[in-house]
Amino acid sequence: MEAAQPAAVVAAVAAVAEMETQQQALTQQWAQQLERAAYDVALAQARYEQVDLQLRLVAAALEQAWRRRCRRRRIWNRSGRRCRQRIGTRSLPRRWRWCSRWPPICRALWAAESTSLADRKRLLRTLIADVTLDSTQEAGVTHIAVRWQTGAVTRLTATRPRHGHPSNPQLLARVRELAAAGYADTAIAATLNREGMVSSWHVKDDPAYVPGQPVSYWDKARVQHLRYKHDIAANPTAGGFVPAQEAAEHLGVSISVLLDWFRRGLLPGRQAQPGAPVYIPLDAALLHRLSGRAPRDLPARSVPVMVPLPQAAAHFQLAPGALSEGVRDGRFLTWRLEHGSHYRWYVQENRVDSAQPADSLPK
Repeated sequence: MEAAQPAAVVAAVAAVAEMETQQQALTQQWAQQLERAAYDVALAQARYEQVDLQLRLVAAALEQAWRRRCRRRRIWNRSGRRCRQRIGTRSLPRRWRWCSRWPPICRALWAAESTSLADRKRLLRTLIADVTLDSTQEAGVTHIAVRWQTGAVTRLTATRPRHGHPSNPQLLARVRELAAAGYADTAIAATLNREGMVSSWHVKDDPAYVPGQPVSYWDKARVQHLRYKHDIAANPTAGGFVPAQEAAEHLGVSISVLLDWFRRGLLPGRQAQPGAPVYIPLDAALLHRLSGRAPRDLPARSVPVMVPLPQAAAHFQLAPGALSEGVRDGRFLTWRLEHGSHYRWYVQENRVDSAQPADSLPK
């Protein structure tokens, strides 16, 4: 209010001057309208007086036109009187004296309890000429310059809010470690929940949290968001995994055939989500089992027993879909053996986990 005090007087004086200008323009406009109406009446009267009265139809038409213009002039006169009454006749010096009392009135209006926030904003906009923001002078700080109508400048500073809540450095380091080791997002979530590592948001929202206790905070979506936010790349080839195309070339099949094996649960591998790239844990043991070159009589002499794929679920007493999960997590091994012109699939329980390609990462 102190910086804008002179501006209040200037603004009020400018408003009074503008009112005087508008009043003069309106008065001049009404005078021109009245002058035009009087001219139209005089012209219609002259035409009526000059016509031959024997021409009754022409004389009647001219008389009606004369009467219409007279009514229009009376309407303009009444409107002009009402306009002059509404504008008022206060003199300019009297209005200037009223402007001199405006500063205390302005302060009283601002402090009054009956003044709403919207009215205060309107009053403030009247006194401010412009506002300049500068966010380049200092990192994280915005410099504000308020220039009032009087030319006075008020300088302020404001600290800009940071994006989001700062994450736990230990948490980020652990996520980077797990991602570099090839853990999938679901596996990272399970590991973080088991280790009791949470974000700063969880600590703030749960006052009863004890560091290190198991939690159920993390899921696949939250891990994905954390990796994207902090630019933590996944490493799907860690632990001996190779792209599906490379695995298909080593096994001597097309990529479509290999992906069909993966979708049917005959082949272990990784896929972040449906439609994402597939990675296969390719090693010598997997090549030996799926290349089709193993001896045909291997099922008869193998220990543990090798069961044909159609009878595997019933033999191992597995629910529908459990066999595929068992192949992918290493509990069961699949074999592809050549029989004449075609191949047959067999399933074997992985008791010692010696023939399974190295993939100790949870899925």
